[in-house]
Amino acid sequence: MASLVGLSQAPETLYLILKHLDSNDLFSLLLTCKSLYPTCYCELWSALGFEGPNPINPTRRTVPVKGYTRFRDAIDTFGADNLGFKYTKFLGLGASIFRNRDRSLDLGKKLVGLLKTGKLAPSVADVRFNPWDIPQEFTRETYQVLAGLKKYSETKSPENLSISLRTELVYTIPRLFDLEKITTYEVGLSFYHRGKNRSWSTPDSPNNTGNHILELKTLLGGMTNLKHFSWNMNFRTPHRDAFLIEKFTTEFDELQEVFTKMQYLESLALLDCLFHPSFFLIPPKTVKKLEYGGNLSNIWWRRFAKYSFTGVEDLFIRAIETSKECSMTAFLPPDSFEDVNTLLLGEVAITGLKKCTLGLCGGWSSFRPLDLGECIIQKNKHLEHSISDATAENRAQMLVCRAYSRISGKLLNYGSLITHKYTSKFVESAPGDGSRFDEQIKEECTQILLHGSKPVDLEDWKAGRSRAKEFAQGCRFELQNKLSTCIDMVLDDYALRLASGEDLDRSSFEETCFRMFSTGPTLEDVSKLTEARNQASRAVSDCLNRFRVSLNNKDDKEQFIKKYKEKDFQIRDAEIESAVDQWTRKMIKNIEEREESGDPPLMMEDISDNSL
Repeated sequence: MASLVGLSQAPETLYLILKHLDSNDLFSLLLTCKSLYPTCYCELWSALGFEGPNPINPTRRTVPVKGYTRFRDAIDTFGADNLGFKYTKFLGLGASIFRNRDRSLDLGKKLVGLLKTGKLAPSVADVRFNPWDIPQEFTRETYQVLAGLKKYSETKSPENLSISLRTELVYTIPRLFDLEKITTYEVGLSFYHRGKNRSWSTPDSPNNTGNHILELKTLLGGMTNLKHFSWNMNFRTPHRDAFLIEKFTTEFDELQEVFTKMQYLESLALLDCLFHPSFFLIPPKTVKKLEYGGNLSNIWWRRFAKYSFTGVEDLFIRAIETSKECSMTAFLPPDSFEDVNTLLLGEVAITGLKKCTLGLCGGWSSFRPLDLGECIIQKNKHLEHSISDATAENRAQMLVCRAYSRISGKLLNYGSLITHKYTSKFVESAPGDGSRFDEQIKEECTQILLHGSKPVDLEDWKAGRSRAKEFAQGCRFELQNKLSTCIDMVLDDYALRLASGEDLDRSSFEETCFRMFSTGPTLEDVSKLTEARNQASRAVSDCLNRFRVSLNNKDDKEQFIKKYKEKDFQIRDAEIESAVDQWTRKMIKNIEEREESGDPPLMMEDISDNSL
């Protein structure tokens, strides 16, 4: 093993070791061995970051907000010349540098002074901030750090300075940065409320989308040395504004032209659709790493399948995030819509991949073509080992999730049918224990889940109940008005009778209202029917709840996924029904085994993970 002194005489080996140490370990090593002091000191100062991860070396600690005062005081006490700024090659500027509460420390002003005098001369800068970190009206004080960085960058060539920018801003970027020095631009737009967004020069709305496309086009056109571009949209409104892509054909063509002309772009990450789920952006031929995500239309996927992606070596298709799930129908003409989850591509044109990653979908829907993984493997045989497992797992996950969804639907929809049937039984039976029909209800639930309801089909019951709800909605309004009128009339009558000294109570008031409202069943009959329905509803709900608990057994779900992962199948209706039948029988077996053991039935609140 080499001695510490020996390492100091082998700078290349020492550097390889030091770059893996965090700041605390570096400082300890600096104090341990005098011969390593110069090298460790240079390495400690090589990266200077303020609130935010350091992309060059994630183990290096950045200066936290609470340390700003001490850092400023150190500059005042020792002087910039006596600190290690001359060794700093990386400068990281997080959002706190720009905020009002932290600007009062004048740390930004000191950094600007160091940049201006050349005492701080980084070759890499990483800037991260959000629109709310910069006031709407820019002043010298609010963006002095960015202004100082821009002036500094204008004195450097693209070979000597590289800027990475992560923000939500688009339209103000040319004012704040020297565009030709930006090599990484990651833009993530968050739409909190419709019409209120500071990323663009105009609010977010379909009417302004064309202007936004052109703003992005103009900005990217100025980033002539861009190597990495990432796009993401985070919607926090119930739905996103929809429009047909044909409305902005010219704007999309101009945006495509800018990307086509890019000479240095190496990686492209479109983590959501680029303005529209059907707009397929052709990447420049220089791109080697490509990443897609979000909710994309069937039109987009067919264009993806036909494009060869010359030069792309690393493809990553992410699983869709729940927040990005939305209907495609409003974005597409009615005659061109297809469900992506049932879409079969047949084949893809992409070849030459060295690496491919398919994100594992966690919901009941994959939001991508069924045969995507198989098609990629077909044209890139050497990737079979690396992505076939993910493809099989995705397919098994989709099958199990759809089977789960189908069983859940049965439990939900059959509940009202069984409740209706047993309401009459509770009415006809003598009052007693509410659990007297439990075994019959359990047997009926079991048979219905396995074989369906006879003679009424589930779909017919759902359709009939939907129509009956329409009748009930109109009827409820009319009857409520009539009942309110009756109550008002009885109220006045009772007021007069009570004023005359009659001995009346609430029970007689209700009976009088009911007689006036209808000549039908008595109040006693209605009360009995209501109580019977409540009893039936509770009994059926308790029974179905046991089935739901069994359905949400995490071990069963994982066993089914493992089983289908090892099978070769297509996600068709017959395969889903087979999975439904097997899962249902396993649910019933779980319930019966628990009853035979004498254990009390589990309720939904007793299980820790009841979701897929």
